[in-house]
Amino acid sequence: MTRLIETGGSWSGRERHCCFLNAGDGPFADISSVAGLDFLDDGRGIATVDWDFDGKLDLWITSRGAPGIRFLYNKISSQPGYVSVLLVGESCNRDAIGARVQVDLTDGRSLTRSLHAGDAFLSQSSKWIHFGLGSEMVARLVVHWPDGGVESFNDVAPNRRYEIVQGGTLRPWSKPSQIGPTIGGADSIAPVAAQSEPASSTVRRVLLEPVPLPKLMATSFTGKSSPLAPSGQGPHLINLWAAWCMPCLGELKDFGARHSELQQAGVTISALSVDGLVGDEESNPARAMEVVQRLQLPFSTASASKELLDKLDVVQDVVTTRKTTIDEAFSFSIPTSFLLDEAGRISVIYQGAVEVDRLLADVALIRSRQLQATPFAGRWFLEPQDAPGILARYADRFLRRGYPGEAERYAGLSAALASQRSSDMNASKLVSAVYNDLGNHFDQKRDSATAEKHYLLALEVSPQSPQAHNNLGDVHYRRAEYEPARTHFREALRYNPKLIQAHMNLAAIDFTQGKLDEAMNGFRRALQIDPRFAVAHNYLGLALAKKENYSEAAYHFSEALRLEPGYSEAAKNLRSMRAMIERQP
Repeated sequence: MTRLIETGGSWSGRERHCCFLNAGDGPFADISSVAGLDFLDDGRGIATVDWDFDGKLDLWITSRGAPGIRFLYNKISSQPGYVSVLLVGESCNRDAIGARVQVDLTDGRSLTRSLHAGDAFLSQSSKWIHFGLGSEMVARLVVHWPDGGVESFNDVAPNRRYEIVQGGTLRPWSKPSQIGPTIGGADSIAPVAAQSEPASSTVRRVLLEPVPLPKLMATSFTGKSSPLAPSGQGPHLINLWAAWCMPCLGELKDFGARHSELQQAGVTISALSVDGLVGDEESNPARAMEVVQRLQLPFSTASASKELLDKLDVVQDVVTTRKTTIDEAFSFSIPTSFLLDEAGRISVIYQGAVEVDRLLADVALIRSRQLQATPFAGRWFLEPQDAPGILARYADRFLRRGYPGEAERYAGLSAALASQRSSDMNASKLVSAVYNDLGNHFDQKRDSATAEKHYLLALEVSPQSPQAHNNLGDVHYRRAEYEPARTHFREALRYNPKLIQAHMNLAAIDFTQGKLDEAMNGFRRALQIDPRFAVAHNYLGLALAKKENYSEAAYHFSEALRLEPGYSEAAKNLRSMRAMIERQP
């Protein structure tokens, strides 16, 4: 289930909507098709409303994918009787949520509806309570108000709307004399035939905003390495293929047969073989070279490296999923292609064989600046603001995959774009976290100067980052620069009073400078946050030992060892402390 969510999978993809008619005698009839409701959308919510006040309920349907919303106008020719009421609470809540309305018909039957705040999943229908009457008349209408009051009305005519105010007021309601688009006006809406994309083995993903391609190196079949798709080269297609993949070979043949058209459109192609890396274990670059020679391909061909595939896998995962785990194996389907614009930015990802006509059409859209991620025409009311966050996700993923240079590059792009757009704090916090992790990366390599640079960048993006303050303080502490270290530790606690490492680090400075009482207070504050923190018990024991409080020191060494039986330093300190106690008179 987690993988389905993270990879953008559908719970009900290409399953038609269902609509069932109550037959009145127990069973329900499936009228999905005849009612025109059997869309292939991945539906989520549905709301009923008499949009044009003609006494027939219309529908609004929302979906997980495009189109995000549909309006279904009820144009059934027959006009059955109805009555619709709008409740106004006085002594109960104003919207009368929780009220129950009962309509007694002249044939002895009763109809009952309740007013809800929310009708179904992600749905809220109109507050008009609608009753279909057929050919019957209303004998009585009874309102059961949420506060327990009950009111009855006898003079209710069919095919009318009424506003009922708690306290016994029943007044007819008439629709506005002119219905504009903001109120109704469904007759002015041109009907659109239900459409769905035909099933295809190729997925075309247009990016909401183009993103820079990571720095990639391809290896020719003669063993020469060179950069891939440098900026300014024009629209460029990176195609991943394999000699064992029949759709790949068909795609390569099409590219070759229509190469002159692609050249006229300014499109260059880099066809990269993944033989030996993905799929058939017996396949290798030599077999791919045989295919290239046999097909006499007129465009650039080379072999992909593990690093190249790994970086493109990051691109694909960030663009198409929300995965938080790192897969060791490549998740590529073959063939997969990446279409770059003139600036070397990824604009479209094709998973599966791409037709040349589709490719040429997308190149034309890129050149005319009309390529859009939405499946329908329009313009943005507000420009997309998620690019800084996406770039930050790139940085985070590249760092976790072991590419700190790429991580730093994308973090810088994200920070610059976030400052230009005044984006929300989430992107800034994510970029700051990436810089902080980069600092940790270089700190582990004992490169404290580069680590310090990245901690400072983290604070430049997000000055209130407690982790960055704490880590920068730690760099100063190890250089014996105690005052700047103390300043950063205090800043860390200012923004996160429960950051246990900052408490420990401040106490460590006091311990180093011989301020034992202050040090013990710091270690005890750490233990208040986490009584099971063995390191804090051990250091508190050391401070107590220096104060010659051997019994309490031994207790904390024992606690550290109980919590972490393999804690060798605590075991050594405990043995030393017991020896000290035995030597006491």
